[in-house]
Amino acid sequence: MPFRPLKSFLPTADDMVGADLPRLGEILLVHLNSYDGKVKQHGILNREYLRAMLENRNVGLGPQPPAPEYGDRQPEVTRAVMEAFDWLVSEGMLSHAPQPGDWFAITRKGEELLRRFGRYEHLETLGLEQVKADLERTGGLRVVVGGPGVAQMAWEWVRMKQGEAMLPAGGLQCRRPERNAFGGESAQHHQVSFRITPCAIRTKLNVGTREALSETTIQTMLRARTGVVTSAPSPRRHSSCAPRECLPVVAERV
Repeated sequence: MPFRPLKSFLPTADDMVGADLPRLGEILLVHLNSYDGKVKQHGILNREYLRAMLENRNVGLGPQPPAPEYGDRQPEVTRAVMEAFDWLVSEGMLSHAPQPGDWFAITRKGEELLRRFGRYEHLETLGLEQVKADLERTGGLRVVVGGPGVAQMAWEWVRMKQGEAMLPAGGLQCRRPERNAFGGESAQHHQVSFRITPCAIRTKLNVGTREALSETTIQTMLRARTGVVTSAPSPRRHSSCAPRECLPVVAERV
């Protein structure tokens, strides 16, 4: 497998530090899996070697580039990457290897993530219309090619791409219930709808939006990666989520 630098996925420091942990962790795992002979040796990964490569330190792994990959912003990027590494461990994508030292092995769950990532990249080359048409007409036998698991993965990708196409320039939307003449919520509009971006859900909820959302709805938004989620709002004020704690969420009143 050819080496795949982080910049090939996220070209700028802003891209790196702005990526949510699931997205950055996914990219990092692909990057690490391609880092044969340095961070990856004999099929296992060394966390301290990764940090050394990010900081452009010589730890006996061969020639170093003339400067850190992300220039003056490298310390911020290094912090984000190491957080993503810890996320991979906590999510069961990586586990400690039996060798002494800071070595980790890719788990079966991590291998599944890598397969999914590779499949999605392949589907990108085929294009949404061709993939969707093949799934609808042949179940994915002609173009997508693969068993039921691959077809299901392809359908997930199609739904994700369709969700992207439906999003306005501002990203996710939150539609608050309309008020009737008496100040109450109209029954026919007693729902809150969200369009969830397939990757980053980044900026904080404003106060007005938080008032309209239940904790269950907030958690649904946090867990969602794509699609449209519709949930009835709670009549109580959602007060357990302070502005700083809402950073993984984007919601705009319309």
